[in-house]
Amino acid sequence: DESFIKAGQRIQDWVKKGYYPEGANGINYDTGGSRMLFYSGQAAHIVQTNSFVANCKSEQPDFYENNLGLFNYPVIEGGKGKADEILGGGNGYSIAASCEHPQEAMELVKALTDQEYAQDMSDTAGILTGIKGVDIKDSKLQQMEDLLVNASYMQNFYDQFLPTELGNLHKQTTYDLFGLTTTPEQAAADMEAQAQKDLAK
Repeated sequence: DESFIKAGQRIQDWVKKGYYPEGANGINYDTGGSRMLFYSGQAAHIVQTNSFVANCKSEQPDFYENNLGLFNYPVIEGGKGKADEILGGGNGYSIAASCEHPQEAMELVKALTDQEYAQDMSDTAGILTGIKGVDIKDSKLQQMEDLLVNASYMQNFYDQFLPTELGNLHKQTTYDLFGLTTTPEQAAADMEAQAQKDLAK
């Protein structure tokens, strides 16, 4: 699809202009590398899930209070879509049919999804819970909630949305686009070829 090729071209144009830190592909979020660049002012913005709000508050409380702001990803001129469409994922609880204690498991799920627990998660962990009626006291967390609740559409994380092999290839081609080791056209062709295989199954 032409939109994927254009997106790849935009990524590579920005890489060549130096808009990303050197070695961006190797910066590990889990060990804090990308967050530290952001906190220290070496990165102008960071694209993140809502868990970042709680991470920032615990890791860099001064930065959280005085420097952190939230906004929807800007719409690119000529692009499709709207500013209130978001990317994200969802979490849920499951009970296996083979569970040895289904009644107790169900009671646990009820406890984990009741309003008292949800309020505690909001107050102490800075986490959005999806439970209605929670009094969100933190203004940034409330802003995050508003962005989520008022979204006109949410696209599941693309690697999770796609079949497994295609999702893995999506991550690899994206990595290669940022690393300038493939072209947008080749990345799109590789994805299309894998999609044809996956959809034929």
